[in-house]
Amino acid sequence: MLLRMLPEQVSEQWAIIKEAIQASAGVYTIPEAKMTNILSMLLSGNMQCWVLVDENNRADVYAIITTFTYDDPLGEKTLFVFSLYAYKNIPIRLWKSLFDTLKRWAKSLGCSSVSAYVRNEAEKKILERMGGDIKTVLVRVPLETNGRL
Repeated sequence: MLLRMLPEQVSEQWAIIKEAIQASAGVYTIPEAKMTNILSMLLSGNMQCWVLVDENNRADVYAIITTFTYDDPLGEKTLFVFSLYAYKNIPIRLWKSLFDTLKRWAKSLGCSSVSAYVRNEAEKKILERMGGDIKTVLVRVPLETNGRL
C-alpha cells in the first residue's frame, strides 16, 4: 500500500529521506543547497513523499518523491516521479499497487500522465508492461559540458 507522508513526518524523517534521495540519484550528487530546496518543497506541499508498505506494514520502499510538471503548449499537467528508492527488490504486485495509487491520485488532481526519469533496465521493462512509453528519450545536456562531435 502506498502512503503519503505528512509534512511533519517528512521533517521528522528528513535524514533518512535525504539519504534515500541521494541514493536514488545514482552516480550524481545533489548539492546541499538543492537538497534544502527539496526539503522546502516537501514541507510546503509542492513535492510529496510517499512510502510503500507491504502487507506486514514494513516500508520496503522509502522516499518516492513526486511533484507536478506542466506542458504549457499542450495544456497538460503531469505527476512527475522525481525519485524512487527501494531498500530491496519490489515485487510486481507492489509495483502495480504503487502505480495504481499514483495514477488515481494524479487523475483526481487533473493530470494527464505520470512521468519519471528511469536508468534501470528492469524498471524500464516493468513500466513498459504497465503501459509506459519507454521509446521516447529525454536528453539532458548540462550547459557546463564540453561535448565533442
